[in-house]
Amino acid sequence: MSSMKTQLHMALERNSWLQKRIEDLEEERDFLRCQLDKFISSAKVDAVKDADGVLCRYKKILNTFQKLKSMSRAFEHHRVDRNTVALTTPIAELLIVAPEKLAEVGEFDPSKERLLEYSRRCFLALDDETLKKVQALKKSKLLLPITYRFKR
Repeated sequence: MSSMKTQLHMALERNSWLQKRIEDLEEERDFLRCQLDKFISSAKVDAVKDADGVLCRYKKILNTFQKLKSMSRAFEHHRVDRNTVALTTPIAELLIVAPEKLAEVGEFDPSKERLLEYSRRCFLALDDETLKKVQALKKSKLLLPITYRFKR
């Protein structure tokens, strides 16, 4: 009889310990979920919707690239796909190297065209002289050494 009482007492203690362990694990899970939610909500990046946004993103990535010496790590750091930057690079390069050509291209109107179409127009506005300047700046790492996704 006393051995059954001992077993019962041990089982109750084990049960109580397991209950406490479950509570601790649930508390830790809730804490980690909260931390993850904060990280995910702060990691959301708004889509770029205009030429100024493209230029701002380009400069941020360029600055990070100059520090990290790696384009893939710079893109990863800013959570931007390489293709996305490659497709909008002509806009940023035109604004940096030859802002006077912007009048030739015209203003971007999001109600009439997509940013990709505007980027294509900017690419076509880059003449040989401007392209040489761009290539020189790319070699000196003052612009991102990224190739265009457009063909003439």
